[in-house]
Amino acid sequence: MNCQDVRDRLMDLLSGTLPEEQRPDLEAHLASCEACRAERMALERQESQLKAHFRSLRAPGLAERVAAARRRPEARWRPWAAAAALLLALGVWALRPGPGGKPLGPAPVFGDIQVKKLGFAVTVFNQDLALVRDRRQILNLRPGVNRFRFEDVPGHMDPTSVRFRSLTDPLGCRVLEQNFEYDLLDREKVLERYVDREVAFERRDPGSQDLVRTRGTLLSGQGIVRLPDGQVRSEFPGEPILPELPSGLLTRPALAWTLQAPRESVHEAEVAYLTGGLSWRADYLMTLRDEKTLDLDAWVTVDNRSGASYEDARLKLIAGDPHRVLPEGLEELTKTLELSMDRSRDNLGVQEKSFFEYHLYTLESPTTLKDQETKQIGLLSARAVPYRTEYVYEPSRAEGVGLCLAFKNSRANHVGMPLPGGQVRLLARDRDGESEQVAQAALAHTAKDEEVRIPRGSAPYLVGERKVLWRQRTGNFLREGVEVRLRNHADQPVEILVLEHPSGEWQITKQSHPHEKKDAATAAFRLQVPPGGETVLAYTWEGK
Repeated sequence: MNCQDVRDRLMDLLSGTLPEEQRPDLEAHLASCEACRAERMALERQESQLKAHFRSLRAPGLAERVAAARRRPEARWRPWAAAAALLLALGVWALRPGPGGKPLGPAPVFGDIQVKKLGFAVTVFNQDLALVRDRRQILNLRPGVNRFRFEDVPGHMDPTSVRFRSLTDPLGCRVLEQNFEYDLLDREKVLERYVDREVAFERRDPGSQDLVRTRGTLLSGQGIVRLPDGQVRSEFPGEPILPELPSGLLTRPALAWTLQAPRESVHEAEVAYLTGGLSWRADYLMTLRDEKTLDLDAWVTVDNRSGASYEDARLKLIAGDPHRVLPEGLEELTKTLELSMDRSRDNLGVQEKSFFEYHLYTLESPTTLKDQETKQIGLLSARAVPYRTEYVYEPSRAEGVGLCLAFKNSRANHVGMPLPGGQVRLLARDRDGESEQVAQAALAHTAKDEEVRIPRGSAPYLVGERKVLWRQRTGNFLREGVEVRLRNHADQPVEILVLEHPSGEWQITKQSHPHEKKDAATAAFRLQVPPGGETVLAYTWEGK
C-alpha cells in the first residue's frame, strides 16, 4: 500500500468504515511513514474541533446564552463568525484529495508564493536538443493546495517531457496539475482583446507636427476601425492607445504548477525537461610552425536559441544523434547522466566518459548560457606538438593518394585529452610569415593516446591503382583476388598506408604484404615505395 492509497483511506479509518481486511496494511504503513502519520494527526485534530463545536451547540442553557448574547452589541457578528469558522473547517476537509488524487474542491491561488533560482545543469546534444535540469527554491509553500509559476523557461521546450521532482519532501508533495503557458504578448493578440471596443488613436499632424488624438471602435486587430461618424477605415488612423494591458497574456513562457504540500516549508524542487534551440560543436585551429611541429587550439562552441538563459550552469556535452541516444525516455536518460558524471579533475578542465555508444564531456567550471548567444569555451591550447606526414591510399573513398597530417593524442605530445569530433582549419605560414588556410577537414572523436589524422589534400607525385583480378560467388560466399599498384615519382622513398574495406564477415587468406585488421570493416597494409619505382600489393579475401 503506497502513500496515496493510505491518504485516500484515512477518513474511512477515522469514521470506522474502513474494511477490516485493509486495516493491517494501513496501520503498518502509518507506523513506518512520518508524512502519512502527520496527515492522520491533522485530520484527527480537525475532527476533534468539529465534534467540540457540535457538542457546544447541544449544551444545556444554550437558549439562555443566545438570549443574553442578543442584548450585547457584538451579537450581530458573532453568529456569522461561528458559521464562517464552521464552513472553513469543513472546507479544509473538502479540499483533501479524493479517490484518484483529484481535489474535491477548488484550489486556492496564492499569488505571493515566491520562487528563487538555485542553479541549472544543462546537457547539450549535437543536434538542436538539450536536457535541462532546473533547480529552484519555493520560499513560502503552504500546507494544502498551492499554485505558483516557474518563469524564465525556454519557448522551445517540449511540454510532454517536463518532470517535477520534490527534493525536500518527495513523498509528501504531489503534483496535481502542470501547464506550459506560452500565450505570449504581441501586438496582434493585444489588439484582438479590444475588438468591438472604443479605443484612442494618436498621430502627428504633418503640418503643425502636433499630436492629434481621435477615437474609434476597433473591428479587427489587423487595422479595421469604425470612426464616430460611422465611416469604416481599413487602416488605423494613428497608433492605437490602449487603456491597459489585457489579462491572460504573458511576457515570457512559464510553467504553472498546482501542488499539494503536507506542511508549510521552504521547499526545494527540480524540474527536468527537453528543449530545442541548443546545440554545440567543436572547432579546431592547427597552425604549422615548421615541417615537424604545429600549434593546436580548440574551442567548444555552444549556440543558444532556446528562448531562455541559464546562469552558472553545469554544462555537459554529448556527441551523438539524440534520436538514438534517447531510447529509454527522459527518466532513464536523467538517471544515466547522474550515474555517469562523477566529476573527477582534469588539468584541462574537461572530463570525458562513455554514454551508451556515445561520448559525454563534462566542463568542470560553471558557465552562463545567455539566450541568443553563441559562446566559445576554451577546450585546449597546445604548443609545439610534434607531427608527421602520412600518405594514405583508400581507393573506396578517394581516387588519388592522400596526404595526411598525423600525431598521437598523448601528454608527451602536449595534448593527451579526449577530443570531440568537429571541424579543423589547417593553417600554414607563407614566405612573408602570414598564416594562410591550406585545408579544412572533419575530425572524428579521438580518445586519449590514439592517433589523430587530418587530411590535407593529395600527393600529385604518387599514383595508386586498384583492380579486382577475379571474383567467385557461391551462394552467399564470396572470394576476390585484388591487386593494388603504387608508383612513386618523387626522388625520396615513401611509405604508403593502404586501407581496404572487405564486406561482411571476411578474412584474408593470401597476401603479398602483411596486414593489420583495424576494425570489422578495415584491413591496413603499409607498403614501402622506392623513388621512381613501383610496389604491387596482391591479396585474396573471402567472406559472406
